[in-house]
Amino acid sequence: SVYMISSDGFWIAHSDPAFLGKTLKATEEKFEPWFNDAMAGKEVKITDWSPALNSDLYRIFWRI
Repeated sequence: SVYMISSDGFWIAHSDPAFLGKTLKATEEKFEPWFNDAMAGKEVKITDWSPALNSDLYRIFWRI
């Protein structure tokens, strides 16, 4: 899946329409440090666990 977050931390593309227009802090607070690192120009690649998928997944935060 591909999601997009605006430079000021609001969801602008998400598979769950309830997230749109909400802040990262209000919906996925654990993503904030990764988002902040990406916004600072750092490469962010995370291996994370998804209880919903019952598997590992990879998160890439990339400033565009």
